[in-house]
Amino acid sequence: MVCSHTLKRDSTVRLKIGYVMPIRLPPEWMKAIDNRLLEYLDEEGVGSPQKIHEDGRIAFTREYIGRRLRLLSNANLIEKVGRGVYRITPKGREYLSGEADLREEDKPE
Repeated sequence: MVCSHTLKRDSTVRLKIGYVMPIRLPPEWMKAIDNRLLEYLDEEGVGSPQKIHEDGRIAFTREYIGRRLRLLSNANLIEKVGRGVYRITPKGREYLSGEADLREEDKPE
């Protein structure tokens, strides 16, 4: 059975345990690691490619993490606060909470 359902900006999923999980509407270029990086920065406050790699929660190379962080920074979802250190922006938090619809966003340079 095929379901044609259009997600609204404020859509949420209610799990059986009562936790309400927001529906994120990512741009086409975004990968799963980008969500994990945003979640990490939201939880930890700041992070660098080295720190994130050493933490072990995101199992990618430091170099790949750095490339994805730069892309997220160019998309204004995170910002650089020091040499190789990033934090999440209000736009990034809005995306994580399901408040921002990024589906129409072009891939940043």
